[in-house]
Amino acid sequence: MSVTQDGVAKKVWKQLQWVLIFAIPIVELATLLWLANRIGDAMTVLLVIASTALGLLVVWAESRGSESMAAAVKEYQAEHGGDARIPAEVVVPHMIRTFIMFFAAVLLFIPGFVTDAVAIVMLILLRFGRVGGWMEPGARKAHERGEDAKQKRRDAGETVTGFG
Repeated sequence: MSVTQDGVAKKVWKQLQWVLIFAIPIVELATLLWLANRIGDAMTVLLVIASTALGLLVVWAESRGSESMAAAVKEYQAEHGGDARIPAEVVVPHMIRTFIMFFAAVLLFIPGFVTDAVAIVMLILLRFGRVGGWMEPGARKAHERGEDAKQKRRDAGETVTGFG
């Protein structure tokens, strides 16, 4: 019986999952103990509480992000007619940003500073357009190409509706 590459990848991924399940808590606990020895127990607990509060703030901000997606959809429909299908390039960047913010909030809820550092880096990159913004220029170009193709088909006398 031969082992396929797909089977090997699945086996490696299962092993990696077990390593992550055990490694992340061990690294977080070691970091918490090290920090408690450096700055004291009370200060460490206060920092953990502050990071949880930051996670709550991110969840609140994420809920406002879903409102911005609804606003983008309404704006698109106002420009292109109320029945217009919403292209992916309008919705997907908002969905990616919302997912990243949600994932960062989950990381901030996990007690520990390694996951907090990863979450803060994600939020900083998101805030300054390094994450999620990478897609927008390409999506905009794809949308323009699609609109150009639709206009050529209209000029040729074809009826073009929706994504067609």
